[in-house]
Amino acid sequence: MHTTDSQHTNPIAPNRHRALAPRPNEKWVAGITSVWTSQGWLHLAVVLDLFWQKVIGWARATKRADDSVLATLGMALAQRSPQAGLLHHSDRGSQYTSKEYKALLSA
Repeated sequence: MHTTDSQHTNPIAPNRHRALAPRPNEKWVAGITSVWTSQGWLHLAVVLDLFWQKVIGWARATKRADDSVLATLGMALAQRSPQAGLLHHSDRGSQYTSKEYKALLSA
């Protein structure tokens, strides 16, 4: 199963993720994992705070769609309200490089 659409023309940022964060809301990581179930594929998108090493946002979907990563980031932002300067790391898939996702990060 192909899980990351990295064959796109969206601009990407350099990889600056290196280690755990010294304070909350300083470094977040995001990703999607897919699990086969008796009812088909289940896709789980998560955002983790690297200080707590805990999930702070999540969404599930039966289809891989930009909506699930947007919902995940929205949940994390609503719970944490990070300050400017947050380092957000994800893979370079099209879900994370979309205009909508970057706009939500910028806001």
